Amino acid sequence: MDQQANGEPSAIEGFTGLQNSFTYFLRQIRPTQVFVPTINDLHPDHKVTNEQLQISLFHSTGDIWPELGAPLDAVPAIHELAIYCDFPEPPTLRIASNETTFEKQLTAIAAFTSQKQIAKLIEHVRNAGPQEYVRTISFCFYQPETYHHLFQDSKYPNRIGR
Repeated sequence: MDQQANGEPSAIEGFTGLQNSFTYFLRQIRPTQVFVPTINDLHPDHKVTNEQLQISLFHSTGDIWPELGAPLDAVPAIHELAIYCDFPEPPTLRIASNETTFEKQLTAIAAFTSQKQIAKLIEHVRNAGPQEYVRTISFCFYQPETYHHLFQDSKYPNRIGR
């Protein structure tokens, strides 16, 4: 979250927080795809970013907080990036680049000097070469009818309210 010169969090439409900020920027940018660290990552910032972005995608497509902009017409495709930990399931896309772009990627990773163990990540990325793996994840709003068939064939005969 951005901070003002005095160290106070910057407010958007009078409010602060990741969901407010993510919803605002999603509605302003209107992406068709978003990239986020995998939920499987153990780094707390990466986990929180994944969780907060997904709930913000829900907010961004609805009528909540109209002051943050017009709702998105559809949920963008969501892609996870493995940072420190493997994906929970195999990746679905491989992105290959050239050496110039790869060196820029390594330089960008190295810019996170506050991360004391960043050298190990850079070593792994360098050894893997100019390719990145991505996992597209499914984002579906809850729809009870999805589960109707489970109870129509008596697979689960015990029902509350019988």
